[in-house]
Amino acid sequence: MSAHGSLGKMLAIDRDSFVPLYVQLKNLLQRQILSGQLSAGSVVPSEFELCRLHGVSRMTVRQALGDLESEGLIRREPGRGTFVLAEMPRRGLVLGLLFGGFGDHTFGRRSDAFGDLFRGVAEVTGPRGALIHAIHLSDDDRLDVTLSSVAVRSLVNGLLVRIAREMTEESLDALDRTGLPYVVVKRRVPPGRASCVVCDDVTGAAAGTEHLLGLGHRRIGLLLGPREIGTWADRRQGYELAHARHDLAVDPDLIYTGGLPLDEAGYRGTLALLARRQPPTALFAASDHIAAGAYRAIRELGLEPGADVAVLGYGGASFAGSMQPPLTTVTVPICELGRQATSLLFDLITGAVNEPQTVVVPWRLDLRDSTPERDAGPPSRGVIAGNATPPHRG
Repeated sequence: MSAHGSLGKMLAIDRDSFVPLYVQLKNLLQRQILSGQLSAGSVVPSEFELCRLHGVSRMTVRQALGDLESEGLIRREPGRGTFVLAEMPRRGLVLGLLFGGFGDHTFGRRSDAFGDLFRGVAEVTGPRGALIHAIHLSDDDRLDVTLSSVAVRSLVNGLLVRIAREMTEESLDALDRTGLPYVVVKRRVPPGRASCVVCDDVTGAAAGTEHLLGLGHRRIGLLLGPREIGTWADRRQGYELAHARHDLAVDPDLIYTGGLPLDEAGYRGTLALLARRQPPTALFAASDHIAAGAYRAIRELGLEPGADVAVLGYGGASFAGSMQPPLTTVTVPICELGRQATSLLFDLITGAVNEPQTVVVPWRLDLRDSTPERDAGPPSRGVIAGNATPPHRG
């Protein structure tokens, strides 16, 4: 299926979709109204024309028009026709926030990532009078089933998608079939395929690894989570890139891929790597939750994080700065991801943007006591900022 971001894509009814035909037609017309393609006061094509254009029954057309009328977008006048009444639903826009995979089963401890994301979304929707409708996707739920819910079919005007699992082509197809504009948050998708707002994990991981190499470490262990969570490949690539810049070969024996929960993966991986005949002197935990497990394993071996084994995290979890010692981490600004994604979604809904966009938000390397200087000098502290595309302004 072709990219979903352009308005032209919306002009086709997908008969293979799990979304009823009348809902697809309603979303299609609504998109034309919100984008200004059908402006206030303009005439909506007649029932006969809509039937002919889209190959649907008159009943389907009447159901779609009825929903649009109940939302205050159109007015039907017997004997005269159907007219666009307003360019915004009476209740205001409703953005669906689809989220899932962030419970204790994944992280081993409560994650605050969703709260930060929600705050970023709310900072944009509030001033615009838009509403947020949360849609939870549990670990056992199929995405297409969740997307076929009444809320998605009949309530929301667009979707913000923040799920832990990898964003596959099958997932993107399911989102396409809703007939709604959407933005994927913190998961990269192929350029031009769909809109996404991400942090550049390749350069972030490279910067973190470069920091450890700059401290003199040459055996750096890499702790990764399960492959079904779609972040590890980019972070591994950054780790390998930093080694290549220093003309160092990557030792595959220093890379550990664990399962869920992530803190347990960090614990088991650290025990495994430190048991090597030539153990690492530093660990790059590709998640702060993995780093929490690494701390536990280091202490179980009678060693101390930072003093005996340097530890670098990734993510910028709220607990990272209060760990003992405070964790050096590559911080991903989740709140800013939420702001940028919401601004982009508004532009997709209103037609200000018609093609899929990729927006990159900068990471930040927070230097703390878990990566001290190796000459017994003062701990490394400070902030290193990453690069990004210009922020999206909605």
